[in-house]
Amino acid sequence: MTGVLSPSVLVPLGTIFGIQSALTVAAYAFPVVIPVAAADLGIAPESVGFLVSAIYVAGMVFGLTSGWLLARLGPTRVFQLLLLVAGAGMAALTIGTIEAAFLSAVLVGCASGPMNPAGSQVLARLTTEKTRALVFSLKQCGTPAGGMLAGAILPALMLSYGWQAAVLAIPAMGIVLLVLAPFGSLGGRDLSAESQGGGRQNPFSAIKLVLTVPALRAMSFAGIWPGRLSNGAGDISGRVPLAECGVRTCGRGADLLRPACLWHRLTHCIGVHCR
Repeated sequence: MTGVLSPSVLVPLGTIFGIQSALTVAAYAFPVVIPVAAADLGIAPESVGFLVSAIYVAGMVFGLTSGWLLARLGPTRVFQLLLLVAGAGMAALTIGTIEAAFLSAVLVGCASGPMNPAGSQVLARLTTEKTRALVFSLKQCGTPAGGMLAGAILPALMLSYGWQAAVLAIPAMGIVLLVLAPFGSLGGRDLSAESQGGGRQNPFSAIKLVLTVPALRAMSFAGIWPGRLSNGAGDISGRVPLAECGVRTCGRGADLLRPACLWHRLTHCIGVHCR
């Protein structure tokens, strides 16, 4: 265990930050892309809520297997697997059918579930009690960074190349990480955990542990609400206010992709008139 500025901490921290950002871009791509792709998918733009729900349900269920996956594969292989699954999910979305869109959402959710536990296992091993809070906070910045990238980059790509090309940029990002990221800094499988039966444990035993340990139970239930409020606001803020303002979100003439038109509509919606 060493200081925050040590390469033994900074390299895995940067690697996890990049992977977490890429996986978050995949999840946040849905509220950004689906309102524009809705016409091709044959759904209403508001139906993005069902796809986002599928992401989080899959993430919650598959996230319960994190301990089992990490014991069997180790963090390096888990992170590589998550990038591959998220990339496959994004590629499936470009098929352009509602069935493929739901498959895409489930795959992206499965990739999102073990993301935080895998990173936490790596960094908990490398940090001291004094530096752990700072390092974990920096790691968690990868999530809002991914949301920021999704909102900043995907609309420009959709406007220039179409929504399918914008979506395919996400697995391309994953391929770059798979090739260039120093995965060796994350460590391999924990053989001691394997010898103690960690790789054979019930993947859903974490539920029993949380419900039976009062401190874990209180912390888990307390953490649900800020997380749901934060993610919920991010997932609907790109669609509901736009619909109320009469902004078109489908087709080639989508106002969502035209910043000048979008600004004009929004300022009039809130009663601000620009000359």
